[in-house]
Amino acid sequence: MASIINIAETFEQIFAELEYEFGCSYMFYLYEYGDRKITHSSNPNWYDVYVKDKLIDHCPLLRAGHDRFERNHEKSVIVRWNDIYCTSKEETNVVGIRNEFKICHGISFGRSCGNFKEYLGLATDSTNASFPSLLIMNKTIIDSYLQRLRSIANFQRSDNIIPITNLN
Repeated sequence: MASIINIAETFEQIFAELEYEFGCSYMFYLYEYGDRKITHSSNPNWYDVYVKDKLIDHCPLLRAGHDRFERNHEKSVIVRWNDIYCTSKEETNVVGIRNEFKICHGISFGRSCGNFKEYLGLATDSTNASFPSLLIMNKTIIDSYLQRLRSIANFQRSDNIIPITNLN
């Protein structure tokens, strides 16, 4: 018998738990395997602006994460957003617009192995500057959230989603 996935286990549920436990106000998750990508953003308005307005092309977080992967030949990286310096006016603009969406003091976790890539970005509002340190101090808990997110993504990737309209 195939393993049963709890249908209630969703990206939204995990985000709600992170919000309650750590004061997280933003979550972005990307799971990539081969040519398949699964993404989730807790703030679809920001994500639309980020992609449609091509802010993604000038994102200092992507630049810094990519540089760390390439330069150090690392399989995983942790990027504290406040440690990244902008190198252009366009990058400064991206940070400013992101802050307008109240996505601040974030931290990103990235992993790459063969055809598999995974990224988790978590952030809070402008008042919670200790947020990245709190997450680093609770890395084992964050790792368990990553495992749960990965399980949801693997389930979606397998195209085994059966919609349930009535549970009664």
